Amino acid sequence: RVCAQAVSAQAEAASAQSRLVLATRLSGSLAAEAPRWSAALAELRARFAALPGDVLLAAAFVSYAGAFTKPYRQKLMSSYLVPYVRGETAEASAGVSGSDGADPLDVLTTPAGRRLWANENVFRDRTSMENGAIIAASVRWPLIIDPQAQGITWIKTREAKNSLQVAAAADGRLLSMLRDALERGLPMLVEDLSETVDAALAH
Repeated sequence: RVCAQAVSAQAEAASAQSRLVLATRLSGSLAAEAPRWSAALAELRARFAALPGDVLLAAAFVSYAGAFTKPYRQKLMSSYLVPYVRGETAEASAGVSGSDGADPLDVLTTPAGRRLWANENVFRDRTSMENGAIIAASVRWPLIIDPQAQGITWIKTREAKNSLQVAAAADGRLLSMLRDALERGLPMLVEDLSETVDAALAH
């Protein structure tokens, strides 16, 4: 019995020694990671401090940039929105802290999300990605000027899994389809709108 106890004690000692070695290795690895974690923490704190200005800039971009082409969007951002948010214009009473070179697209989307959109037939160019971000971030329904049907193709692909309802503006069943989609919580796409929108769709 004493022999068995000795063997058991030796096994426990060996196990404890093994755990000690592993713990030492882990402690060493964690210590080596400390500088990287400190740098990451400092970066996160800086990003957190800049978050109000970056989010405000992204919200302004969603609200005002959608109707413009790429050159006008760039001018709107550089000449008005960014200076206004930073408090650098006469119209702004005070600025909001934000990161240098803040990009609304980075606030509104993620690289993984943009790759997903590319797989959903959204072109990979900057303007198309901005359009997708504006649509995804809009609280109200977006009006899409889409002569090449790229946006419609993307929306149909994106929302197919959610039982997307599609109707033309001239379809006599439009209002009943819209009512049914609202009651069932389904997305709906209205195609071929004219320059004027039915009052029932404007509210």
